[in-house]
Amino acid sequence: MDTETKTDEVEEKNPSPKPKKHTLLIVCILIVIMVLICATYVFQKYELMGVVESNYLEDGLSIQKVSIDDTTVHFSFTEPTLKKNRWYQVLSEDEIITDWTLVSKDNTIEVRDDIKYIQVKDEKQHVKLYEIADYLSAVYELNVKTTLNKIMLTKGEEKELEVEMKWIGNPSKEVSIEVDDPSVLKVEGSTLTALEAGKVTLTVSDSYGHKVEIPVTVTDLITLPQIDEKKPFLNKANVFTMEEAHLLDEILEYKVAEAGEGTRAAVVAVAKFMTMEFPYRIPYIYENGRYQKNDYSRPCDGEGRYYKKGLYLSEDKYETIKDSRAGPAMWGAPINELSTGKIRPNGLDCSGFVSFALYNAGFDPGDIGAGPDDHYATIPGYGVEYDLTVDILKSGIIKDGDIITWWGHVGIIEDIDLENETITVSDTVFRDQGLCANKYTFHEVVYDTYFSKVYDFSKFYGEE
Repeated sequence: MDTETKTDEVEEKNPSPKPKKHTLLIVCILIVIMVLICATYVFQKYELMGVVESNYLEDGLSIQKVSIDDTTVHFSFTEPTLKKNRWYQVLSEDEIITDWTLVSKDNTIEVRDDIKYIQVKDEKQHVKLYEIADYLSAVYELNVKTTLNKIMLTKGEEKELEVEMKWIGNPSKEVSIEVDDPSVLKVEGSTLTALEAGKVTLTVSDSYGHKVEIPVTVTDLITLPQIDEKKPFLNKANVFTMEEAHLLDEILEYKVAEAGEGTRAAVVAVAKFMTMEFPYRIPYIYENGRYQKNDYSRPCDGEGRYYKKGLYLSEDKYETIKDSRAGPAMWGAPINELSTGKIRPNGLDCSGFVSFALYNAGFDPGDIGAGPDDHYATIPGYGVEYDLTVDILKSGIIKDGDIITWWGHVGIIEDIDLENETITVSDTVFRDQGLCANKYTFHEVVYDTYFSKVYDFSKFYGEE
């Protein structure tokens, strides 16, 4: 046997040892670690980690539900895969409504019509913007603009119904307007037309289940505003039933509230009601006395004056009379005019009417006279005096609701039309006219009447 053969045999008897399994595992782990280190470096270098993380957290930046409960909007968000903090912010079209707020189990905000967007962000400043209309569109409040929670119309009057809505998102804003008796009130779109005297219920509803019911009274006890030179005098008592008299009080109160109690517009509303809408002329009668400060005459009310709320048209008003010298007697009822000793229908004198109008409009000047007088305050004393000229009427200083006088007489300016240079005055002084409204050109009132002064009542009315 030669040497080479022996060597081969030795090598076969002593083979090379094989690598152990745990050594291979260690090597594999080291390789994986090296790969991860390299990948992390690459991701960070090329800013790819943020992309992956953003996709991974996508569900955590999503809105799940938006709902509304009365005046509160509720937001819910999907649970993120990774438990990270998130914040939301509510925006309108033009402004930020809320600052960033930490998302919680109960995310709410007060309802506003201008809510348009919600955006969400996470700790890494990933932000997503959502339009609220994609999740919620609803009318959450329906109102109808009324006065004293009702509507009162004169037969033949038209009125535009003002519907007010509050909504979120982009809902349908269509409404249905119905009346339970169309023979009394006609409804076309949002226009109401009073057809006949009566009481009805107007129902306004939207497509989201809201409904508003409004009582409507149509009356023929008054007329639409007009200067009527042929209007009859109220020259007898109990022309109206007690129910009608009370309804007239309610109508007057309504018109004052509609104009705005405690404003010059309310004074004009009372003056127009008495001279242009009330169907009779209140007679002129010189007062038998009045209640006022520093008056040396005997106190008396209701005779030539009526310094109380409402009209003096029913016998139950006698309970309100404090002191009578020849009555009590409602407007139109016969009464002794003490200054002349003659029996005349009770009514109002000039300052009695103006005081009545101011008082029913929400002011309390006192039951005072036309002036001037050395013993006590008079109505013109509340205003700033100007000589009555065409120029002062054109100036715009004197307005509707201001006072116009001559010595010992006072009236209310119902309307000044600067464009047409006309003025409408309501007053009562002449027995053949009683309480009425008269329209003059600026030239006529200055040169063809007794009027000589006008008074700016801005300070009295609380206007600065």
